[in-house]
Amino acid sequence: MSETATQEAPETKVEAPETPKVENPEGVLKKNQELLGKLTKAEQERKDLADKVSQFEAKEAERERARLEKRGEWETLRDNLETSHKTALESEQARYKTLFENASRDQLAVAIGKHDLAEGASAERLAKLLLLDEIKPIEENGKVVWRKIATDEQVDLNEFIPSIATAYGEYFASDNNPGGDAPGNNGKRIGSVKKRSEMSTAEKSAYIAAHGNAAYQKLPY
Repeated sequence: MSETATQEAPETKVEAPETPKVENPEGVLKKNQELLGKLTKAEQERKDLADKVSQFEAKEAERERARLEKRGEWETLRDNLETSHKTALESEQARYKTLFENASRDQLAVAIGKHDLAEGASAERLAKLLLLDEIKPIEENGKVVWRKIATDEQVDLNEFIPSIATAYGEYFASDNNPGGDAPGNNGKRIGSVKKRSEMSTAEKSAYIAAHGNAAYQKLPY
């Protein structure tokens, strides 16, 4: 055997995967507070605009009423003003709804980003999916309250997100992914779950009881 064939291969240095950074909780709290501040400001702007529109229309109506009453046209004026007011109000309500939805989606994405996501997973994309199928934001007393779409039950995002990690396993780091051992914000692992075909009858029942049948059906077979 030649000297070349018996020569040992050079040692290859394998670097450990970089552990993903977990967002600073204080920074997340500050951003949430800023989002709520924007919602409160937007609501106040909507109310102020509605008041201005009402005051302006009242003055205009009074001037026109005096002029048109002599011609028997007051009813027409009233109908026109009601239509104009309704259109302006609907436009402002649509604007506020858009602001509220965008701010709520951002808040949900920030909460998701606090957890250990899979490589390449998007917190924003998952937030959109959850808003379609799982939870909805409701404004109560100037604050955003989250409720389940199916039951209207109020939820805490810090508890809700880990509970759906198995149903949306492709978005969360599993034990086989780099960084998969990192804990979430509450110190618990957000890992993968068994496939439906691997579950026992008892495990299926327990999973459906905890997460619902819709979440169970989304699990890989």
